[in-house]
Amino acid sequence: MRSEKRGTRKERLSLLVSSFSLLAAICLMCSPVLAAALEDGRDAYHKGDYASALKLLRPLADQGNPEAQVFIGMSYEFGDGIAKNAKEAINWYRKAAQKGNADAAYNLGTIYEDGEGVAKNIPEAMKWFRMGAAKGDPLSQRELGTLYRDGTGVKRDPEQAARWFRMASGKNDVPSMTALGQMYLAGQGVMPDRMEAQYLLRRASELGDPDAKKIYDREFSAGK
Repeated sequence: MRSEKRGTRKERLSLLVSSFSLLAAICLMCSPVLAAALEDGRDAYHKGDYASALKLLRPLADQGNPEAQVFIGMSYEFGDGIAKNAKEAINWYRKAAQKGNADAAYNLGTIYEDGEGVAKNIPEAMKWFRMGAAKGDPLSQRELGTLYRDGTGVKRDPEQAARWFRMASGKNDVPSMTALGQMYLAGQGVMPDRMEAQYLLRRASELGDPDAKKIYDREFSAGK
């Protein structure tokens, strides 16, 4: 049973908005009009004005802009301003992922992992998670860690799990910190190290993870 929460919609949007802002800054140097459309479309989507977001972003997606394509994919995945359609979501995510977009790769991976609109396919999910992880996406790295730790559709490999959780923890991914802290406590995939576990669980607790706080209090409260 997975203890890490899947990257929530809010979490996915937060990471996407960060990368989107960077891209818009780059686009500004090339095309102020394109940058403005991307920014305005992003802002409209974030505010829940999906009709305006689609009006601004759909033309850019049709022209091949991968960031706009991710937003169109999310619109279809969640039914934001348009009827839910998993196949259309996959279509748009795939277009963006094939251009190297890590957000699209992660979103594709979750769809194949869960079997939303397609047959459940863990090897296919891992292919997209690996692509996202290679580009530094912490959500993709977390998913790979979880799959390897739990042996979900893949041979259980605690060492690989620890490796991916460590990468995501380095980007302040809180659930990965908690998972890695637990692995250090149990000596799963790593040598037992209570000091490292204490550091990770304290850090995750400070960043708001209630599960990390419970474990930290249990293992490292005064007198233990």
